Amino acid sequence: MKRILSGAIAVMAAYAVFATETENVKFTIVHAPGAVNVDGDFADWDLGGSIFCCSNVEKFRDSYSVWISAMWDRDNLYFLFRWNDATAMNNPGLAGSDYPWQGDCMQVRLATSPKSASAFNGLKHNTDVSKLPVKFAHFELWRDRNGTAAASATLGFSAQPKGEDVMSKGVKEAFKEVPGGYIQEVCVPWALITDGGYRPKNGERMLLTFEPNYRTSAGQRLTTKDLFRDGIQPDRSMTFMRADVWGLAEFAPRASLQPLRLA
Repeated sequence: MKRILSGAIAVMAAYAVFATETENVKFTIVHAPGAVNVDGDFADWDLGGSIFCCSNVEKFRDSYSVWISAMWDRDNLYFLFRWNDATAMNNPGLAGSDYPWQGDCMQVRLATSPKSASAFNGLKHNTDVSKLPVKFAHFELWRDRNGTAAASATLGFSAQPKGEDVMSKGVKEAFKEVPGGYIQEVCVPWALITDGGYRPKNGERMLLTFEPNYRTSAGQRLTTKDLFRDGIQPDRSMTFMRADVWGLAEFAPRASLQPLRLA
């Protein structure tokens, strides 16, 4: 009997420490149905392509998780982050001085190409991306401890991204605190993240991956990495260096919610 109880306790303990992560492999960037006002209000959004991201759905789905949506039009790429956050907009840093990811911050890594049907197929681990017709960008999107909206970016592929301010280059942000979390809305001009006047069309693709960061009331950092390429083993440790595992996002006129995939 003691052996049975010991075995049951061991199984229960194993389940207690098990954390189920989300693992999204499909993401649709929906064409904006009309003019988009970057004001923290998503009444003008089509949320059909949204994905849910969480590092531990058993424990954090209501307290440290985020719904991610994206839209596009001729001039801009838009992101909407609907955060479930028990410590909303908790970042101790100052814009221009500190690492954004030490507190609440969304890191977005992306790549665009006018040859999107084929350009991303050549990506392998340790590929020399300088030889590909692809433009990379790493973004940090956040609000600092003074309530200042901040956006920095490394415009190019880098093993050690060190962002420069891009609010002065047309990036817009808005934040709105809501019960249980906050809304973050972002606008990125295509001119900042594409080459040669390229603008995407329906059916084309881009590389995209997300790293939501949180700072708890105890000052601990929680982070999630999500949106990966289907059929490739995700690398959740070195995602920023592994463009070959970033997800393929498709531009479309509309989308519908997909079943949630768990790791």
